[in-house]
Amino acid sequence: VPLHWLSLLPLAVVRAFAQVVAKRPRLIWGEFAAAIAAAVSLRSVGRARRAFAESKTASWGTLAPLRLTGRAARQRRTLARERATWPDDEVRERRNPADFFSSGGVWAVVAVGAASIIASVRLLGAESLTGGALIPLGSTAAALWANAAYGWREIGVGFIGAADPFAAVLAVLGSLTFWNPSFSIVLVTFVAMPLSAFGAWAATRLHVTRSWLPALAALLWGLAPSLLASVHSGRLGATIAHVTLPFLAMLLLRAPRSWSASAGSALLMAVILAGAPILIPALVVSVVAFAIARPRSAHRILPILVPSAVLFAPLALDQISRGTPFGIFADPGVPTPRAAASGIQLALGAPAGGSIGWTALLERLASEGAAAPFIVGALLVPLAVLALATLAIPRAFRGSGALLVAVLGYLTAVIASRLDVASIGPLDVGIWPGPAVSLFWLGLLGAAIVSLDTMRRPASPGFSVLLGVATVLVVIPLLAPSLIGAAQVEPGGRSALPAFVNAEARVNPGVGTLVVTPVAGEAIAATLQRGTGETLDDQSTLDATAPGFTSSERAIAELAANLISQSEFDATAVLDAQAIGFVVLVTPMKGDAEQLQVAVRARGALDSNPQFAAVGETASGLLWRYIDAAPAAQTSPAGTPTEARWSAIVVVAQGIMVAITVLIALPTGQSRRRRARART
Repeated sequence: VPLHWLSLLPLAVVRAFAQVVAKRPRLIWGEFAAAIAAAVSLRSVGRARRAFAESKTASWGTLAPLRLTGRAARQRRTLARERATWPDDEVRERRNPADFFSSGGVWAVVAVGAASIIASVRLLGAESLTGGALIPLGSTAAALWANAAYGWREIGVGFIGAADPFAAVLAVLGSLTFWNPSFSIVLVTFVAMPLSAFGAWAATRLHVTRSWLPALAALLWGLAPSLLASVHSGRLGATIAHVTLPFLAMLLLRAPRSWSASAGSALLMAVILAGAPILIPALVVSVVAFAIARPRSAHRILPILVPSAVLFAPLALDQISRGTPFGIFADPGVPTPRAAASGIQLALGAPAGGSIGWTALLERLASEGAAAPFIVGALLVPLAVLALATLAIPRAFRGSGALLVAVLGYLTAVIASRLDVASIGPLDVGIWPGPAVSLFWLGLLGAAIVSLDTMRRPASPGFSVLLGVATVLVVIPLLAPSLIGAAQVEPGGRSALPAFVNAEARVNPGVGTLVVTPVAGEAIAATLQRGTGETLDDQSTLDATAPGFTSSERAIAELAANLISQSEFDATAVLDAQAIGFVVLVTPMKGDAEQLQVAVRARGALDSNPQFAAVGETASGLLWRYIDAAPAAQTSPAGTPTEARWSAIVVVAQGIMVAITVLIALPTGQSRRRRARART
């Protein structure tokens, strides 16, 4: 009995783990409560034993023949499993009318995949991507996971702080292609469109009765303007969010009946919000509204928000504590300016402004570009009409939820287009509204599909063809991004810095490189990069949304301003203090007279500076070497003991939360429907 008493709490931990695996998380706290109650209630145990002894009338041996033998129990479980796997064609046909191969799903995915290759054909064979909001990832998977944890952020002069949740997504992607983590970004670029199409097909087939509608949804979601705009501009987080949204919708609708679906929804929501934090308000409102609509299942729906809250908590605390709460919604990755988009342009599905490339296409065809908005608006009329028609059909609640999602997406897009939270030198960097436009498009498309599913059969196929043709025509210009000047992403190497710097970094990992980039007017942006240069997983929204400059950053800015000008400034102290060994002058695009003038002046100043030796022109820009540079030490401070303890707490808490969610999400048991059939 003493040994059994000592094992009560350890056994409670084991049984709680078993409850997680068995998809019964509601029983976890009961296991601990029962163990604690039994451990501390010794007096009640004694009373129970005395009462049992006084009331017992039969021995244990008398009850033994009534117990089920192990062999009989195994036979019973075997028969139950066999009955659970019996086909139920009627149920399958009623709930899943569309087959992926026979109902056009495979052809829709193949068509979208072909469009993806056509749109990104210039990227075939690339080992990494640069341009827009993309730069290469770190060289090893270990480095990616290190950047996903709370601690030292190797960007600029460096600081200790929380990692962006998107860094964990990058670590997972980079680990899939561990031999070259940056290659995973190339794969995402090519599979984003067909994978989006498949997700839309899988989500639609469970909620319609006509077999061609899932294929139509797959085609229109895989060719959504917001997805193409995000891919062409290198917005990796927005691209992943668009791919994941239909899978989230599919699991979220099943969450009221399944803990596995609830946990799967939680994981997908964490991925979406990590890549597109601007969707936090809209998705939180959607989940809470869904829980209110299904109050009996709220215990399964509301926990969907918990993993995302745990992952964002350290970043949110850092942002709020320094007075930049809106920095939580900043886009992860490289801060990249975006063109302003009006409310009408966002309603037309153009997160980058303009008319989805139709203006440039018409001008190339020697036509009037001013007609582009009217062409796009006319082509989108069928989608808008069918989406609004869902309010007039029987059981309008099927489409009203989709319209609510569309409204939330549009409002989020409008707010995002007017919210500037980061900066690059003198330029303000706003939030990319692409993910919000994707949510808007998801709601419209879902409502339109519901309308088509409830129409009478003679009209439904005709309206489906009209919707498909008109919507595909809308994105025709985006399938040739180079033709309309929308392509920003290009093939790149494994580092954003010149090969000469990379060679030096192999023997001197802490060497610094000052990168000077002419921006608006006569202004410049100066960044300090260590080793082989900045990587995508190094980026931090804490750095991009910083409210001011530290003394080190001011010293770097003063250094850059004096180096590109003829002055008597003695740069030796700052160069040695920051271990700077190289200076890179990024060549501006041809045609910008002011930026070219700044570049010419900067080149002349550096060429005449006796402290620097010109290396020459590289793919990254003009390169100079600091002649008296001394070997630099690798700078990765561990921080104070408090910061070290806080880092360990954050890593452990986030790891435990993700592990528990993954365990619950794994489909290890029979579904409720199969268990019910097995009992009958």
